[in-house]
Amino acid sequence: MNYKYTLDPTPRKFICPACGKKRFVRYIDTETGEYLPEQYGRCDRENSCTYHQKPLKLPEPQPYTPYTHYTQNLDSPKPDFIPNHLFRQSLSSYSKNNFITILKSIFPPETVKKLVIDFFIGTSSHWPGASVFWLIDKHEKIRSGYIMLYDPKTKKRVKHPFPHITWVHSILIKKGKLPKDFTLRQCLFGEHQLIDSPPNKPIAVVESAKTAIIMTGLFPKYIWMASNGSANLNEKFLTPLINRKIILYPDLGQFNIWTEKVSTLIKQGFKITVSDLLEKNATPEDHKNGLDLADYFISQM
Repeated sequence: MNYKYTLDPTPRKFICPACGKKRFVRYIDTETGEYLPEQYGRCDRENSCTYHQKPLKLPEPQPYTPYTHYTQNLDSPKPDFIPNHLFRQSLSSYSKNNFITILKSIFPPETVKKLVIDFFIGTSSHWPGASVFWLIDKHEKIRSGYIMLYDPKTKKRVKHPFPHITWVHSILIKKGKLPKDFTLRQCLFGEHQLIDSPPNKPIAVVESAKTAIIMTGLFPKYIWMASNGSANLNEKFLTPLINRKIILYPDLGQFNIWTEKVSTLIKQGFKITVSDLLEKNATPEDHKNGLDLADYFISQM
């Protein structure tokens, strides 16, 4: 069952995230009466602004049942999902989000707003300044999400004194908000973009969510997604893209590995190629640092 929402019937108006005018009508949850996150609503300047962002139709929270064992099975045919109310709680506190600070240093405000909305970038309190990169599949169901902490100065993920990356579902299990046997089955980061995208728009796959988001802002003619590692470049993981034109953009040091995987995927019916753009243009220092596509283009700005 999908949660119910409607545009606020009261005369109250908010600042439109697109045009900046106080003509924005927000969506409310019809069961609780509470406003949905601030990006969801419609500008009533229909002729000059046209901004209208509907909420995702996400699954209702499931009742909590205690379990004694926790398994994380990537091959399970029946994955579990994150309740939508927990997902929605992350869509705020953007002034405290280091990754969004990075986006603001690269793009104009209207582009940052669009990226935040299109990828449902969340904010986590797990580490001050941390972000949530949600894995939402083509059926609008939330598989889980990565919590990551970025340094706004270096634009790199914080890895010292330890790698600041963890799963959302792992944290929620520890807090007792998810059952201990929650089953994760990953999907491509950005897979939800398939819902409304033209079937002839090419797909570009990179390794990290950060790169997919930044490249979307730089080159929106592609639908950018992220695999979260070369291990996920297989037939089962890429099945939602089977009839699409796909271009892979590996990080430096991964070109040969990704090329080998492409040869197998072509035999399995995928229209897929691997780009050597980074391999041809990166410096020896870039290779040493394991540059990714977003790092390369940011360095050229």
